[in-house]
Amino acid sequence: MSALQSRLDLYKKRPGLDQKSTASAAPGLDTEGPLTGPPAMQIAAADYESTAALAKESPAIVSADPGTAASLVSFGAYGFEILAPGFLIARLRRPLAGIQMGRSRLGDYAPFSVSSILELSSIHHPEAVHPRDILFLDTETTGLSRGVATIPFLIGLAWLDGDALVTELLFIQEPGGEAACLDYLSALWQRFSYMVSYNGKSFDIPLIRNRMILHRRRGLSIGLHFDMLHIMRRLFVRGSVAGYKQGDLERELLGHERTADLPGERIPQIYFDYVKYGRDAGLKSVFQHNDWDLQGLVLLFLEAVRLYNQRDEAELQLRSGLARILMRNQDDEGALALLLKSEQEAEVSDSLPLDIRYRDRLLLARIHRRRGSWALAADVFAGLVADYNCPWSRMYLARLQEHRLGEPGLALENILFLEKQLYQTDLDQLTGAERSDMAYVMGSIPIQNRAFSRSALQHRIARLERKMNQA
Repeated sequence: MSALQSRLDLYKKRPGLDQKSTASAAPGLDTEGPLTGPPAMQIAAADYESTAALAKESPAIVSADPGTAASLVSFGAYGFEILAPGFLIARLRRPLAGIQMGRSRLGDYAPFSVSSILELSSIHHPEAVHPRDILFLDTETTGLSRGVATIPFLIGLAWLDGDALVTELLFIQEPGGEAACLDYLSALWQRFSYMVSYNGKSFDIPLIRNRMILHRRRGLSIGLHFDMLHIMRRLFVRGSVAGYKQGDLERELLGHERTADLPGERIPQIYFDYVKYGRDAGLKSVFQHNDWDLQGLVLLFLEAVRLYNQRDEAELQLRSGLARILMRNQDDEGALALLLKSEQEAEVSDSLPLDIRYRDRLLLARIHRRRGSWALAADVFAGLVADYNCPWSRMYLARLQEHRLGEPGLALENILFLEKQLYQTDLDQLTGAERSDMAYVMGSIPIQNRAFSRSALQHRIARLERKMNQA
């Protein structure tokens, strides 16, 4: 508790929210005027632009002399300028054609048309999304919690600028530089209207906001935030991909496997060793990891947009997610076309996993029902009953037969079957395979679902019998 109190006492001595205090926390940083960018940095890689060219584009905003050795800290190919005590920044500008992961090259996506990201995110927005208004963000932190003990010591930012990708790595060399880093981030943030992250809605952004509050800074105004984790979960339905980590999606969509990457769990200890003992045990690998995360994030973003725009050519396992996105956006026609095409190909190739095909057929029946195509919906539900003994499909089929198709006799047969299956089956008389099937049926129906309660089924049976007697 004493260590925490001493840290809080230290924060109390830091400048507040007024502009003069902000300027003192980050020398040379103008929080009122437009941000012109950091000074030129020195980069060893041959494909980066020259230091002189960067200097012309981005005038220095620090008081330190970029030409002096004291203003530059090098970690492999990453050269960092000192913007304030404990706060360093590296800026890289690379041509689009030079950035590639697996089979995906950034330059191949140009010219960029990214407004479809709104539909992928199910966001209704009146304006088109311009690629130059998008800021990509990824952080490296000292832990996975969002409490006061977790510091985002490396904040990676990237944006598209003409024929280049600009990347900035904001490095908190020691905890005293965090306030200046947050001031710089706040000023840069104002240049962009959209944010793209990977799980940033749940982790990165809440963490940065907490740090802002702790340092008595104003909160961040983000605008629209596109979280690629949420989008990928929509694109890839459960069971169609190995996992939803960024590396899993890079492997699946980009064909890229990170073989020489630093494991994420090692990153906090490397930073702790550097801050506490002054020992560099692999910081350049940390910066490379963050840089790769940003490149992968940009490519995944553009690939997701491309898949949505060219959905008729999408692979079989992706059409299920695309159809659900179309349905969410009230495009039943597009969803129906994708699902029918997938069903035809699945029957021929048998390459779609059974659980995905089952969910696709349920979705297909739901679309038919929403469109008023009762007979088509009933055919799909009947197929699901025959192939999977699906209780939900049997219930929906019985409802259609009773209320839409004028077939109370068939509806009664299905409800009687359900009532017997759920409440009159003697488990002791079943074989092992039959027990397994019965467990699946019972497990697929929520106990609290009133439609499958015994009283509800008996009420439906009595009503159907009255209709049969009146016929």
